[in-house]
Amino acid sequence: MERRNIRFRPPRIAFNSEVRWVLARAFGPVATNLGELVAVWDSRAAIELADRLGLTARIAARQPPSLLVTELGKAGADGLRATRLAVSAADLRLDAVAEAVARVAADRGVSIAFVKGYALRLLGVVVEGGRGSADLDVLAPVEALERLQLALLEADFRPSGGSEFEHQLPALIHSSGGVVEVHRMLPGVRVGPSAARGESVTWNGLNAADLLVEAVPLPGRRPWPPECRVAQRRVLVAHLLAHAIAQHGWAPHGYPAFRMIADLIDLGVMPEEGAAEWEWVVKALGQSLHPAEAQAAGRLAQQLRDGDLSAGEANPDAEPVAALLHHLLAGAMDSEYRSSLRFRMLAEPLSDKGGVGALFSVLRHTVLPTRAEMGRIHGTTPSLIGYLGRLLWRPVDLALRAGRYALSAWRLRSR
Repeated sequence: MERRNIRFRPPRIAFNSEVRWVLARAFGPVATNLGELVAVWDSRAAIELADRLGLTARIAARQPPSLLVTELGKAGADGLRATRLAVSAADLRLDAVAEAVARVAADRGVSIAFVKGYALRLLGVVVEGGRGSADLDVLAPVEALERLQLALLEADFRPSGGSEFEHQLPALIHSSGGVVEVHRMLPGVRVGPSAARGESVTWNGLNAADLLVEAVPLPGRRPWPPECRVAQRRVLVAHLLAHAIAQHGWAPHGYPAFRMIADLIDLGVMPEEGAAEWEWVVKALGQSLHPAEAQAAGRLAQQLRDGDLSAGEANPDAEPVAALLHHLLAGAMDSEYRSSLRFRMLAEPLSDKGGVGALFSVLRHTVLPTRAEMGRIHGTTPSLIGYLGRLLWRPVDLALRAGRYALSAWRLRSR
């Protein structure tokens, strides 16, 4: 496995006691003795780092409360517990959204498959309150996408004001506040006859390849309608890697990157453990990720799960696993590196449209965001006149931002 096959070139992050504690408590064996670390650390800095890396709830869900009180103090442990309770509440809200979508789909005779975070919840592989999900992601047959979207709008859902993308229809908001995204494909995952044409797999392709399984009801909940399925674990792993590395690898500000490691560990599909499944994953990602990137992710997950933190001390310029770990850390901890990554976002978009088509699609969404998206960019939704004004200013704003990102990339290289 050669270092140059990893797309990221991160700076080396100081692998101090706080970083080691967060990774050990989030991924390593439960309740191991970390006395040497906590003797020379800043517990408040460790909590802040866990929050920045999106791992606070996972740590609270995995570790005994008494241990966290000993290491963090009562106030620190209570803060982690509060985060876990908030995630649990959000999970319950997402359950209501999922049941509403399932009901509408069944009424209209539309088959769906749960993917991404909610699929892990249904498979029972995540600890309660340990993994937050921003929205519900469902995959539907290509010929039924619009029908399902319209049916949801006629039920308890309203438009979010977001854009339609190559892989999904515009997001919808449930009356409870939860969000659902109806997907037409799993970008970057290529399976079956369509793979030869460079097309990402759809519900139709997964169903034809017998890669969907029955959706098992959650404890205390009603059985799912027969129209509801879940993607197999190996499909979820392939989509996870494509999503975290190829789609959002250049945008750590928009995706908690260590979620990839957590999900790999929870799904249990990794190199040297279920070799046939891992081989399938690497093949399905052949046009999206270099095999070395998938291998590095799998090996990093294995090492962190086993309490092996040696990748943090290794040279990221020479070791693929170290390069990936330092990328995940630097994306959250090094503002210069995070800014420089934005400059690379246009270089390698994940798309079935090819280079020019993909670039045009990215530029269209970047230069012409919807009014709601403009509000998320600037913090407040503008009036119609304000929105038109911001659209006119948008090319200049993007040029200035690109200049700052390019400067960050140059400074990083000089550093």
